[in-house]
Amino acid sequence: MSFTPVTARRAPVCLASRRIPQLAGYPLARLRAELRGLARRVARRHGPADLEDLVQIGLLTACEVAPRFDPSRGASFLTFVYRRAEGAMIDACRRDRDASGLDIDDLDLGGPSLEDELLHEEQRRRRADALAAVDLRELTEVERQIVEAVVANDGSVAKAGRAVGVCYKTAYARWTKAVTGIRRRVA
Repeated sequence: MSFTPVTARRAPVCLASRRIPQLAGYPLARLRAELRGLARRVARRHGPADLEDLVQIGLLTACEVAPRFDPSRGASFLTFVYRRAEGAMIDACRRDRDASGLDIDDLDLGGPSLEDELLHEEQRRRRADALAAVDLRELTEVERQIVEAVVANDGSVAKAGRAVGVCYKTAYARWTKAVTGIRRRVA
C-alpha cells in the first residue's frame, strides 16, 4: 500500500471576512468591540442570549448594510450599522424567546395548597367587588378592557394584555394609568 501525500490546501475563507475590509474603512476590531457592548445591552434588556451569537448577527448585519452606507447623509458608519444591528439582535432574542415557548405566567411550580386557593379566591372576589363599585365609563375602551381582564386573570397584566391583544408594556402602561385615575377619583 502506498502513501500519497495530501496536497496543501488553502484554508476556507468566510464570505463575511471578504466583505469586512470593505466596511467603509471601519476597523474590524473596533466594530466587533462596539457590537459586543451592544450585544450585552440587548441581552440584558430582551432576555438571555449567547453574546457571541449576537455579535455574529451584528457583523452579518454590518456586511449586509455596508453597500447601502452613504457618508454624504451625515451619519457615521458605526451609527448606520448600530441601529440596524440592534434591530437584528432584538429580533433574534424575540425569536429565541418565542421558540422556547416558555412564559413565566404558564409555569407550574407544584400548585398551590388548598389554603392558598381559598385566599386567592377571596382576593379575586374582593377585586371584582371593588371593580363593580367603580365607574369605568371614564376610562378609555382599552384601559377598561385591561382593568377587567386583570381582575378576571388573577391580577396578571401580561395575561390581560394578551387577552386584549396588546403587548405587555402597553398593557402595563394602560393598567397603571387606569389604576391611578381610579385611585384619584375614589380618594
